[in-house]
Amino acid sequence: MLLCPALNAQTCSGNSAVGGAYAFVASRFAFAGVPATPPGTGASRNIGSGSVNANPATPVVSSTSIGQLLGDLSGSSPFAVVGRVVADGSGNLLAGQNSTSALTQVGTYSVNSDCTISVTLNDVFVGIPAPPPGTTGAGGSNTCAGSGSATSGNGNSSATPVTMNFEGVVLDRGAEIDLIQSGTSDTGAVIQMRRALQFGGCTDASLSGAFGLASQANLASPTSGGGGSTGSSLAPISMIGRLVSDGAGMFIADSQAKQSPLQPLQLTGTYTVNPDCTGSAQIVDAIGTMRNVMFVLVQAESVPSPTAQWAVRPELLFAFSDQNVSGFGTAR
Repeated sequence: MLLCPALNAQTCSGNSAVGGAYAFVASRFAFAGVPATPPGTGASRNIGSGSVNANPATPVVSSTSIGQLLGDLSGSSPFAVVGRVVADGSGNLLAGQNSTSALTQVGTYSVNSDCTISVTLNDVFVGIPAPPPGTTGAGGSNTCAGSGSATSGNGNSSATPVTMNFEGVVLDRGAEIDLIQSGTSDTGAVIQMRRALQFGGCTDASLSGAFGLASQANLASPTSGGGGSTGSSLAPISMIGRLVSDGAGMFIADSQAKQSPLQPLQLTGTYTVNPDCTGSAQIVDAIGTMRNVMFVLVQAESVPSPTAQWAVRPELLFAFSDQNVSGFGTAR
């Protein structure tokens, strides 16, 4: 008799399967393909050798993480961006303009019983000046003069907010959500959402201890083509190593790092954690190369038991914020 193990498919109990604060990282590692046009035609898009020269209409988006996400997805260039949204368990997604501002609805979601999910995101912040950090205002003036939004330059807020639809799957009982754009051709962009460390109240002390960091990224360099056209070529770069946080804003070389025979893998730098568990950091490798990153503190992917000592330790989900560098990584 042939014995086969039972297959237990994960099921989801509707929108309540997704709830709480989530970090997201979105990326595209290569130029999205655009149709090549025959020589002599007047089309505005073309593909060259290893580069893309495109001139689509530029959407008007806010400088919030939601605006940056939707703006980058609207283009065809490589990018990486991180941010934070809150799911209310009833099908609504909320976000703030900055780390301390009040939450505003920025989208909706619908979870099916087979744990597939549909998501809509809307850049509701376009044209609304961002409140200063530490305040909770979500609006105010109806002009675009504030630093919290990118505008078309005409000083009005009549631009239609960018809205996009996504589809994907819910994993690990709602701890992770993986998405791609729906209703469009494949642009090579993916979005991963991970449950954030906590709803709020994070400080520099929320990040402490030793981490193993791994990342993948591309560095874009300008190129020139025939007829004076310009584009970009991509070169892969990476950063991997050991990162030790002192809980007070510094990545340090501890006693173990100083004794290690692999000194090139010892990373140092500085960091700042915001109240909503987002943050920024400068990470320096052994030869002095510095990379700027934006991150969100997320929960560990898996834990052996609810009482395990390391179960509540954070992980970093980050994206590079240096100009011409697109990529993301994790520190666990």
